[in-house]
Amino acid sequence: METDTPHSIQTPSSLHPTQPLSTEAVALVCKASADSFRVEILRVLQQDSFGVLELSDIFGVRQSAMSHHLKILVQAGLIEHKRQANSNFYRRAVIALDDPLLDLKQQILAAIDETTLSHDLSQAMARIHHSRAQQSREFFNRHAGQFSEINDLIAGYEHYADIIEAVMEPLELPNDSYAMEVGPGEGGFLAPLAARFKQIYALDNSGPMLELARRYLPEDVTNVRFILGDTQSALRDGLNVDFIAYNMVMHHNPSPEQLFGDSAELLNDQGFLLITELCPHDQQWTMESCGDLWLGLSPEDIQSWGHQAGLTHLQQVITGLRNGFQVQVQLFQKCSHSPSQ
Repeated sequence: METDTPHSIQTPSSLHPTQPLSTEAVALVCKASADSFRVEILRVLQQDSFGVLELSDIFGVRQSAMSHHLKILVQAGLIEHKRQANSNFYRRAVIALDDPLLDLKQQILAAIDETTLSHDLSQAMARIHHSRAQQSREFFNRHAGQFSEINDLIAGYEHYADIIEAVMEPLELPNDSYAMEVGPGEGGFLAPLAARFKQIYALDNSGPMLELARRYLPEDVTNVRFILGDTQSALRDGLNVDFIAYNMVMHHNPSPEQLFGDSAELLNDQGFLLITELCPHDQQWTMESCGDLWLGLSPEDIQSWGHQAGLTHLQQVITGLRNGFQVQVQLFQKCSHSPSQ
């Protein structure tokens, strides 16, 4: 088992470039960012990761044309891609602090982010997210009755319950605190939460899965409210909580990065965000057999998304499972004095 203690995030000023600077590298970055269409691609990828077919759909262009522009952006080091099943998914590159073009790339991306995303592109991205969410929701609507069998293929709550309890044990929260679990599954974590918090919100966008959690909840637990919806609907309903948990949920979500922004808004000041998630893996069968949208999420991405949402990273635990998967537990806190706020 690997554990990390709270750490500080290095800033560009704390490191010095070690890679040699070349005119070719400068030209690549300038060429990549000198095309208005590629600027729009960079603006879209600031929001989320997308596959090449999804980007072709968003922009209404042929896949060959989209692939050409993506190749130029990859060569310039402005975007990167990761294989998910049979498709490459593209996103903004994480620019190394020792990159000799760090300042140039950051200035270009910052300027692009100041531009307004068009209504048409926003709507096209929303359609992609809706399609992903519907795919995941339909899987769990169909297979809620076999959830135990599906869950055991990777990791059920009992496999990481002790780690979660150890991470939560030192947290200081008032007795009248509120908590939320997003995607409670069979509800194994709801009873421990109910013993610690005044009110629990069990949030799920699948009605059959929500009923499954309700069915398994002990009868003497009465402070759990079951809500059909997602984090966006919870925000619209004006919910605020002191603790949020995602247990093996983010790899089913159409936009994991968005969950961090939503969670930061849902959390009260000094509230905690607990994430239990698969580390990256290459077992593609999970997409069909378990309804996964992503082949795990990297700890670096999770911590970066949390930082961008204004959350302070407190702890990381990574442990291996018998079936070859690794599970990570990440803990964040919302602090009014967070450096990014």
